[in-house]
Amino acid sequence: MTGWVLRALLLLLPLILYLLWRRHVRRKAAATEAGDQTTLDALQSQFLWIVLALVVGFGVVAGILAFSSGEDPSKTYVPPHMKDGKLVPGEFR
Repeated sequence: MTGWVLRALLLLLPLILYLLWRRHVRRKAAATEAGDQTTLDALQSQFLWIVLALVVGFGVVAGILAFSSGEDPSKTYVPPHMKDGKLVPGEFR
């Protein structure tokens, strides 16, 4: 179950990043039109924290996937092959 959720989050990550960036750009444009430098500085700081949080989150997810999936490195991969006219799927032995 956890693997499915992590893969779904990784799949949705580009969309989430785009939506956050779009929200940031709109707020920045509104603050620029109003001439509010304090809001612009706050938005730049907020955007930096969002990017930092996403990078850390990506690292955590990548680390979890690296250590929770895969096969034992000492096993040998046997690729798919035909045996008695039937396809035998690949496996680790």
